[in-house]
Amino acid sequence: MHNRSETSSGSEMCGDDECQLEKQRSPEPLLIPPSSYPKPAPTPVHGKPACAHTEKPCRNCRNLHKKLKTVFSSHELLSTRRGIPRPPGETSNRSRERIIGSTSDLKSSDLSLGLVRDVRMSKVCNNCNQQVVECQSCQELSDILGLENQEISDSAYIQLRKVRNSPQWDESTFIVKRDRQLAKSARRLHSKDSGGLKSLLKIYVDSPVLQSAELLFAPGSGASNTGADFGFPAIRSIDPNVLDVDFAKACFRRCQSSHGPTCGNVDALISTSKPSIYLLDLESQCLVKATVDHEYVALSYVWGRSTSDFECRKANLKQFLEPGSLNDPDFFIIPPLVSSAMDFTRQMGQRFLWIDRYCIVQDDGRHKHEQVMAMGTIYANACFTIVSADGDASIGIAGIGTPASHGTRHRNVFKSVGDIEILYGMRYKALPTNTSWASRGWTFQEQMFSRRLVIIFQGQFIWKCKKSLCQEAFSNEVVLEAWEQRSFVDSLQNPGWPDHDLFRRLVENYSKRTLSFPCDSISAFSGVLTTLRNSFPGGFLFGLPESYFDVALLWQPGVPVQDRCQLANAVGKPVEPLPSWSWCRWQGTLNFSNWLAGNDCLLLSLYSQNICSISPIVTWSKFNTASGARTAICNSYANFRNNTHHSTLPKDWTKDEGLQHKTIKHDYRFRFPVPLAATTDSYNTTMPEQWNTTIVGTVKRAFVVLGEEIPLTPRQEAMLGICSWRYLQNQAGQIIGVVCSNSVHSSKRDLHTQEIFKPSPWSYDADQAEMIAISRGEFHIAMDSRPIGYPEELFQQWELAQRQKERVYTFYNVMWIERIDGVAARRALGRVLQRAWDSLKADTIEIVLG
Repeated sequence: MHNRSETSSGSEMCGDDECQLEKQRSPEPLLIPPSSYPKPAPTPVHGKPACAHTEKPCRNCRNLHKKLKTVFSSHELLSTRRGIPRPPGETSNRSRERIIGSTSDLKSSDLSLGLVRDVRMSKVCNNCNQQVVECQSCQELSDILGLENQEISDSAYIQLRKVRNSPQWDESTFIVKRDRQLAKSARRLHSKDSGGLKSLLKIYVDSPVLQSAELLFAPGSGASNTGADFGFPAIRSIDPNVLDVDFAKACFRRCQSSHGPTCGNVDALISTSKPSIYLLDLESQCLVKATVDHEYVALSYVWGRSTSDFECRKANLKQFLEPGSLNDPDFFIIPPLVSSAMDFTRQMGQRFLWIDRYCIVQDDGRHKHEQVMAMGTIYANACFTIVSADGDASIGIAGIGTPASHGTRHRNVFKSVGDIEILYGMRYKALPTNTSWASRGWTFQEQMFSRRLVIIFQGQFIWKCKKSLCQEAFSNEVVLEAWEQRSFVDSLQNPGWPDHDLFRRLVENYSKRTLSFPCDSISAFSGVLTTLRNSFPGGFLFGLPESYFDVALLWQPGVPVQDRCQLANAVGKPVEPLPSWSWCRWQGTLNFSNWLAGNDCLLLSLYSQNICSISPIVTWSKFNTASGARTAICNSYANFRNNTHHSTLPKDWTKDEGLQHKTIKHDYRFRFPVPLAATTDSYNTTMPEQWNTTIVGTVKRAFVVLGEEIPLTPRQEAMLGICSWRYLQNQAGQIIGVVCSNSVHSSKRDLHTQEIFKPSPWSYDADQAEMIAISRGEFHIAMDSRPIGYPEELFQQWELAQRQKERVYTFYNVMWIERIDGVAARRALGRVLQRAWDSLKADTIEIVLG
């Protein structure tokens, strides 16, 4: 039995020499106050007293603490009577040049904070050598930056950097010259009232996931205009108890007065009709019938775990329409989020609110279908949309209504250095993606169509419109350039032409999201399809544009994907018919890089552009579900390519280093004229034609041998994903092509061990595959050493080696099919060298593909 003794600090220590704990020195102050974290329960180990795992921050966090202290405290210099700080060692105010800060403080402020894996790792307690939770400062950084997102690589490095758009001083010497205007700015910047030098430091994470966000630090000292004098982000102190509704009102007013038609007008190509809708009237406290002409607010949210199943139905619609019904707690049973949204709408001075659960009659099939089809119009006409990005409907908005019932917000104080509070703020250029709201399928189009968004994220307001983004933690807005708005794909304007690359990015982003009902993949995307269908001749068939049907069939899995129909059946959800040949049938990360072939209409460069042209070889037809009538799919894109060399241009097209049309925005240049958007309204209240999941066409069919797996290079992994690529061989064993299967590459099986989708057993030799040729392709490789356009990395090295002397690789796109109840289903997609396919004994058959 061990003898216990008391330390000078009063804590117990084991009397056994072998078990004696080292007396702990007073640790350096943590970046985050320890009181904000729950301490693990002490557990006796090896006869020692219970250890509370009290330890210092990790080395990287200690370095961060030291750097923040050095940089920010060095700027809290004693001010002279005129407000300019006196450098150390200087006694006279008549210096020819006045040094503002230590040259090394900011010039060398870049500081390595290790790798993401260092932040995610658990640490070893200095007292008991047990594995414990992360360093508390690391945990705080991880929470703020969202480093738990597994899309952020473990090997991504983290740095502390100086914000480069700093005030107008010479960075090499960091001194203020004798320029009067600059001296005046310096005095204002260093005045006692403004709290010292307003420098900014930021955390940089080398990951594409965080390319549109940065974590900034600045000395606060109670000032609310940090950095505003020089136009860079001005960090404000956040009230932990109440959301700043006045801030949201100011953003709304500024947008209305300054952004003009960009944010004020609804895109005419979205809809010119005015569908009827129901709205919650917060003044009369009932549901009212209206049109989208009314000024109203919309709510975008995740229903989630809310226990309330109350909704608008045929049986209670009459009571919903009675004035005062929303005040009846026995009737209008709503979750906390809805209550918060109603309170916030009133505080913003608005009367009407649209919430899908209460403004759509859920058991009226025709009404529900009309509202779903008009979803783009509904959100586009809302004056702004409230987005609850934190949690689901069971959680109210902190700071709206009663703070105690809705939780509390945290102040944005990272730590204190002397009398200076170091404030932090996550500054976004695009909407945060590490939220449950951003991962749900139905919220995608709600975000796309809304002209203005008021997002509640991590207890703070983010205001996002089509021209700027404002945050409650900053006093100035981030003005978004046009190229930034297009690159982030977080809003939608109809392009007015069949912009296949825009559609590719929309589907790519949407397909990563999850749905509570797996087979809702088309319904939750219907607003986007309805809006874009006038720009794509023939519209869409199960999410594929008919005008680019050959190209649209070329999607690939990025990782082994799940069959939505099988998944819905397994979890007891409704099973809707979805075709195997469309992306809408599959859940998981899909690769749409082959859709870049649809960009062959664009002129990106005269000499440095790689072009992949896809040509049709099959005439596909679809079937009307009701009548069974057979109709040809409008696969017309190749017809426009034939106009490349025509001397006579269609009306309103001009030629100047490429073709341009006056109605197409963003200065696109084309290689040939493309069809323009139809002028008829895209919204239709009638039920659309319903098409069967099967398509039929006359194809060439051959049986080939599956060869060896192709090694996966890091570059190809980044472009193509981790699915297994294999060689295709003829009966003589010669390699003729490649195919990508829905199984994980052997080098990645430790990361993804389960092949989720397993087709039924083959009715013939498992080493063979039944292939059908679905289109013909030509890959034209530019002479430039650094070409742009269609990436070479989308092809395997064997394929590139087959290109002819004129630098053109010709091939057939082939689909590996499996027969199920007499209907062919897609199993995989590949390519075969044209001359090799032509040499096979391929037979001609009519295929029914479902």
